[in-house]
Amino acid sequence: MARFDCWNCREEGDCVYRPGRPMCPRCGSGDVQISVTIAELPDDDPMWVDLRAGSDVWAKSIAAQRGKKHAS
Repeated sequence: MARFDCWNCREEGDCVYRPGRPMCPRCGSGDVQISVTIAELPDDDPMWVDLRAGSDVWAKSIAAQRGKKHAS
């Protein structure tokens, strides 16, 4: 089971993880945070594929959002 925390309706709880854009299972808002363990990620989930490949795509993306360069 994954956990969700919706910033729109202020609800939190358990949910089923589905790849793609996360949405609140209660109100349908996209303003939600999903917590999921690696064991729950499907083999074809893009995040899991990048993690297994040793890619630093996620680190570069976060650095870009913060306006910083990621050390390669």
